[in-house]
Amino acid sequence: MSLPTFSQLVPETKFSLEFSERKLLLCTADIILIASGIIGSIGYWSYTTGRAFEWETLSQNSLWIISMGVGWLIWMFSNDLYDLRVAVQLRRTIQRIGLGCIVATAIYLTYYFVTAAAIPASDQSFSLRFAPALATVAIGVLLSIWRTIYVVFLGFGHATQRVLI
Repeated sequence: MSLPTFSQLVPETKFSLEFSERKLLLCTADIILIASGIIGSIGYWSYTTGRAFEWETLSQNSLWIISMGVGWLIWMFSNDLYDLRVAVQLRRTIQRIGLGCIVATAIYLTYYFVTAAAIPASDQSFSLRFAPALATVAIGVLLSIWRTIYVVFLGFGHATQRVLI
């Protein structure tokens, strides 16, 4: 008696997408999750400090919000995470997302310690400086969960292109 294969454990879905639609789905979901991780981290910071979650907080920190979002998208594109052959390889995808978290953390910590001397400890926004670190972790977790769902339900067995020779 042999163990069941992956295709026997996960039922074949009848939901089929073209390659361009798959890339658009991956990119759109990634953008939504990156924005959710960033805004969620600021919301969590607001909740833990007893402040109201306001537009002013977002606008005052728009530089790191935009740079983190764009940075993650550049990382995803440069590491071929929108190449469907790579996107269906779960281990490789999770490794690249994890490496992205390490790189984002290293960049943030470098920036943090370079600018830490310029900001007095009594500044009220000082504790907000931990929100980017939390956002990096949240984005990494959200993207890993999404990419796992994608591989299990939409990616496996559907990523090969049929060619008539």
